[in-house]
Amino acid sequence: MRAFRLVATILAVLGFAGSAALSAQQATLGSGGVLYLARTGSYGELFPYGSPGYDPKVDPSTSVLALDIIPPGEPVHRVLVPGTANGSDLEDFPSLLFEDSSNTLFLVWESRLNRLFPVLMLGGFDGKEWLTPIQINGNTMSIKTAPQIAITHDSDQVDPGSDQIRQRTVLHLLWGEENGVGAYETFYTPIIFESGVFIGKSPVYRLNDFDHASSTAAAPAAPTLDSDLVHTLRIQPGRDAQTVVAAFTSPATQRVVSLEIDVLPTPLSLIADGARAHIIDIGRRLSYPARLQQIADAARAHIIDIGRAFHPEIAASMADQIRDQILASGGTQGLVNLADAARAHIIDIGAKLSGRGLRSLNAESATLETAEITADPSVVPASAGAPLTHLIQFRLASNRPAPQVGDGTVSFFLSSSGEDVLIAWAQKDRVQYLPSRGAAWDTVREIQFTDSIDLQRAYAILAQRAGGR
Repeated sequence: MRAFRLVATILAVLGFAGSAALSAQQATLGSGGVLYLARTGSYGELFPYGSPGYDPKVDPSTSVLALDIIPPGEPVHRVLVPGTANGSDLEDFPSLLFEDSSNTLFLVWESRLNRLFPVLMLGGFDGKEWLTPIQINGNTMSIKTAPQIAITHDSDQVDPGSDQIRQRTVLHLLWGEENGVGAYETFYTPIIFESGVFIGKSPVYRLNDFDHASSTAAAPAAPTLDSDLVHTLRIQPGRDAQTVVAAFTSPATQRVVSLEIDVLPTPLSLIADGARAHIIDIGRRLSYPARLQQIADAARAHIIDIGRAFHPEIAASMADQIRDQILASGGTQGLVNLADAARAHIIDIGAKLSGRGLRSLNAESATLETAEITADPSVVPASAGAPLTHLIQFRLASNRPAPQVGDGTVSFFLSSSGEDVLIAWAQKDRVQYLPSRGAAWDTVREIQFTDSIDLQRAYAILAQRAGGR
């Protein structure tokens, strides 16, 4: 618990929006100019006999993951990443991400169990202590790419009217896999911490499932998808501290897809769960389906009472709709079914109000799907309050035919809403790029390298352009 308590105090989304793609990022800068480097290899290579940190109990041939910590002007300090000296496992493809405000380094890597079955692992280091590595569930038979990471955070009262604050931090992981028949697919999982404690569940979502057929006329699909484009992924901070945006190419439909992923506010799930419990309780006490008007009025009053985190007009509207829904049922539903329907309606209202309550008129970008993740009560301590239902909303932000790109390393850059996408490919003396335009693409443009503009600067310019749209 103490080793990862600082995770829950994250105060800002990671500022990597201006960098190049984060996949396979094996080096990153921390606070005070400290450089972190991820190293993979055998234990004997990384920790020779007699070197600092050497442990004679570890077989020199064991595959391990190490972290080089290099403060400015000081020698390298190498440490073994906990859980990576497991004999037969193979550690590879590390990615690093440093979060400045909490002074936390996150590591994600692939561990091949018994050198055969690939799984993704997540670790964290605060400069003194390590988070116990978390295994990310997925297909243990598929080849995986190095994952990318983004962070969101929020906080709220443990219970309405309570002074106790529950901090929530979500690490959003995005990666690609090749399935058993050679098709490339994109996957995502949210790693959720409540008050610094991992909630014990991290479901994996196949983002290709959100690539619904376009409802509007589209340009012909690209005849042959460039392999670099297919394997390019992007996840970055979104429009606020609760959203991230992601982009990938679907080989099956030959389209470039972007999604906005929104961690809906905790008060929404608290109101929904609280309303459900209250309807069941008051319904039993008032002999439901008798006295239906009293039950409906009591439910309305309860929602207004526990909905103080929302603007009063929004809470009142939500309460009115639930009262009307109960009355419209005519008492023909079972009590639990009635309460479940009320809960679902509250979540639906809250989901539609996310993103400031505004939606694009584009039919695709209005597509919403909400996933529910409930903390494991055996993992989150009772002091953190009742197990919280975490609501993750997926919005299809854009869906365009995949374009043809030129030679070079391909990268995505996204607007804060995810609705605009810029594709760039780096060459020896220039970066060429293709911005989106409506439901299609604009013309190819380029930034030539000069004495003052190198690849990193060009990427920063493109990220700024994409983010300003």
